[in-house]
Amino acid sequence: MEEDLKFESEKSGELVQIDGIIGWKTMQNFAAELDFINDRLILRKDTGKFVPNKNFFWSGVPIVKVEHVSGRKLNFFFDTGSEETRITRNLFKKISFEEIFSHAEMLGTAGGWVYNDRKSVAELEIYVGDYLYNFRFIGSVPPIDRNYLVIDGYIGNEILKNSVVNYSLKSGVFKISYPEGF
Repeated sequence: MEEDLKFESEKSGELVQIDGIIGWKTMQNFAAELDFINDRLILRKDTGKFVPNKNFFWSGVPIVKVEHVSGRKLNFFFDTGSEETRITRNLFKKISFEEIFSHAEMLGTAGGWVYNDRKSVAELEIYVGDYLYNFRFIGSVPPIDRNYLVIDGYIGNEILKNSVVNYSLKSGVFKISYPEGF
């Protein structure tokens, strides 16, 4: 059974031991601080206090509301297991891109390797909270529909690794903070 909690890292090829899993069913009952800088997770009682601009909610998976530079509101899956931010092909219906590239790839997932006919765009600019992110050659994954909700992308770890993320599903708050001067 112990081998079931080991995964091969995509980048290094090393086996990664999983010591435990805190599921989203548990996490949605707490306010959390994910401190990627100091490798800490802090859970607090979630008071669910009112905030005027909610940008985080649950629809079977945690969703962060982001905004394209054009002003178009988008729904991105908060995927702490994803190494990089990706878009879904649903985004092509909402935003026009000058250049779209296509190639095949194998994606490493918690369930194993899957084939992906990847479509990439040369540039995508989105706001996540107060920060503008400019992605170059961002790739796509197949679309995921959550009943009535269309997911436009995934927030990956490359934008989180030097940050502190605070969220509360009850309050609807998702906030990324970076050290001063970052």
